[in-house]
Amino acid sequence: EEIEDDNKEVFTTSDGRVFLLNDLKKLVSARLEEIIANVKHQIDRSQFTGNQLVGGVLLTGGVAQTRNIERAFEIITGITKVKLVRSLNLQYRTNKQDFNNDGSYNGVISLVEKGDENCCGGAIGQPTIFEPAVEQPKTVQTPTLSDVAQPEMSNDGRINGGSIEPETDTDWSNEIEEPETPQEPSVVKKKVSGFGKKMKNFLNKLLSEDE
Repeated sequence: EEIEDDNKEVFTTSDGRVFLLNDLKKLVSARLEEIIANVKHQIDRSQFTGNQLVGGVLLTGGVAQTRNIERAFEIITGITKVKLVRSLNLQYRTNKQDFNNDGSYNGVISLVEKGDENCCGGAIGQPTIFEPAVEQPKTVQTPTLSDVAQPEMSNDGRINGGSIEPETDTDWSNEIEEPETPQEPSVVKKKVSGFGKKMKNFLNKLLSEDE
């Protein structure tokens, strides 16, 4: 409905609570937009267009009793052929004279009429036994030598994409440095002593008047 901002009309609930009618209209309108948008999404997923829906869109149930809902459906979905259905061509027995006169129970009655399959599996009316799923152990395969990528060798002994030279008969023993033989303690002592004397003479020359 069109909401008039200057309308201060209130709505009183059965337990005495009072609300502005405009606030209730805004809440109801927002929820209806969500419902109709979800329906439009399902129609789009079915890949049917408004022209392919020969019978148009039939609205039924309790929410379908909302005033101007047909117009709201047309605006949101773009489908102009929208009809409200209250009567239901299904037979059922009830002890209430006015039961479902406005079509509020059409959805429930239709589900019961078409409910000829057990959604949990098995026969209708029979208890369904659910067995917990057993997770199968994962098999881990150990890679073998053949699974490992081997480098490709060219005819000249080079690895493709690399720069490794082919092996030769070169003798590399001459390139290896032999470890030095440790010197005797007496020889080391003489070298240290000689070095000390040279340092002493050098310092004396620096301190002498002639140098």
